Parts: sequence; C-alpha cells; structure tokens
Amino acid sequence: RRVAKAAHHFAALGFSATEAVTATVATVQKAVEDFERTVGKPDGTSLYTTALGRVKAAAKAVEAMISLDSFGTNQLAELCYVMDDEGGILSQKRAASILGVEPGCGEATAHAQVETRYRAVLSNLAGASPEGAASAWSIMGEVVDAAARPVAQLWAPPVENRAVAAARAMGLRDLKRPRKLVGLEIVSEVVHLEDNSTFCVMLLTEGMRDVTEAQIADAITLHKGKPKAACLRIAHEAAKKKEEAAEVKAVGAVAAYIDISDDYITEPDKAATKKLKTADGRSMPSAK
Repeated sequence: RRVAKAAHHFAALGFSATEAVTATVATVQKAVEDFERTVGKPDGTSLYTTALGRVKAAAKAVEAMISLDSFGTNQLAELCYVMDDEGGILSQKRAASILGVEPGCGEATAHAQVETRYRAVLSNLAGASPEGAASAWSIMGEVVDAAARPVAQLWAPPVENRAVAAARAMGLRDLKRPRKLVGLEIVSEVVHLEDNSTFCVMLLTEGMRDVTEAQIADAITLHKGKPKAACLRIAHEAAKKKEEAAEVKAVGAVAAYIDISDDYITEPDKAATKKLKTADGRSMPSAK
C-alpha cells in the first residue's frame, strides 16, 4: 500500500528525503531487496504484482539517472520531497527559496533562475528517465507559478472581533431555541460527473459574494490544475472590490480540480483498477 500511494520513484523505493538525496546504485538495489524480503514470497495477487513491478521500475529509473548524473538525480529527489513536505501545494516562501528569489518576483525573473539553476541539470536526466525529467519540469512549473505570483496581503479580523466570528461559525444558540430560526439539517445535491472530463469544485466564503460567476470561470480556466493559484486570483478580485467599496471583510476560497478518466490501466507498474485523477496527474482509487 505504501508503494501504491508513492508520488514518485524515490518514495516507491521507501527512501526518506535524506536517503534519496544521497542515493547510490547500491542503496537502490538494497531497497528492492528489502522490499522483497518484507513482503515475502509472491502470492499471485494483483496488489503484490503491481507493487513489485512498480518498485523494480522505480529502481531501474533511479539507477539509470544516478549512472548518468548523480547530482541531477539528487536535485530531482530534493524537489520531489519538497513537494511532499508542502502537501503537493508549494508555499510562496518555499518556492522563492528554491529559486533564490524574492516572493512575488514575477515570471520573467523566476524563469531566468530556472534556466540558470536547473535547465542543464534536469534536461540531462531525460536521457536516462523521460518520466523523471517530466516530473521534474512539472514541479518546476509549480515552483515558478508560486514564486512569481504577486504577494497576497491577507487580512485577519481584529482581536476584539474573534469572539463574534467564533459564535457565528458555531451557530448562536439563541437562534435555535426556543424557536428554530437556524436549522442544522444537511442540504445536499448529487452531481453526476461525465467520463473523460475535468471538473473544479470551489468553496467561497461570505465575503466573496461580489465575485461574479464569469470571474470564477476565468480563474478556473486560467489556472487549470492549480487550485491554490485559482483561489488566490479569486480572493484578490474580491479583496479589490472590497477595497474600492471601502469595506473591511475577510475573503477566502478553497478549490480542487478532478479529472475523470474512463481508461482501465493494465500495465504492471500501474494500478489495475479504474482511477480518479487530479489535474496535476496524481491518482486516487475510484469508488467503482
């Protein structure tokens, strides 16, 4: 199960961040042996076969990259574990530190740093592992986007208003008893998603009422696969309108992109069940 959940080759081999950035061909081979020893003899199940196939494929790719360019492989490992530490969504401060720039530096500056620091190193890995190189450039895209984005000025409620905010969040008892003016019943709606389509779910706070559906659609389309960027753009639009109206109100948004795929994966190094895929390529088991 650990292998099935691994987001990259190094995690599939069971490496920690420190082990990954200092990996050698010998440690990679030992990781495969440790896996085989831990899981025991083959039991013929698809889970075992798939996991073992992925571990061996990861070992082959990492060995090839180390043999070609050990420094580049270490750089890739560091990027992969930075994404893991950040939960898949880089903070602007962390992204800026990777590139050695100031937060909100702009795309031109961020891309220039990528060219200087990473272009030659990561491009060289494509000869050993095209998948590894593609993963590296996907991460660098997230790094550039996070580092270059204008710094968002976040508003926090005054200390004297926090008690009111907490009361509104939990629900005032006086509005429920003796006469129920606020209900606790759940209101739900079932939405059927079509196969081979991309969907975005975005939750907005009360302070975002001034944002139009057209603005939301534009942000979702512009930042497809990047929920944090889409949320920050929408929050910026809402905050701008509040500022023009001389209002002081908190704004917030949460979003998730979901790709629905109808393909059944049969390759030995991939899961053999139907998948729900997020827009950045990560997979989740389907309920079907």
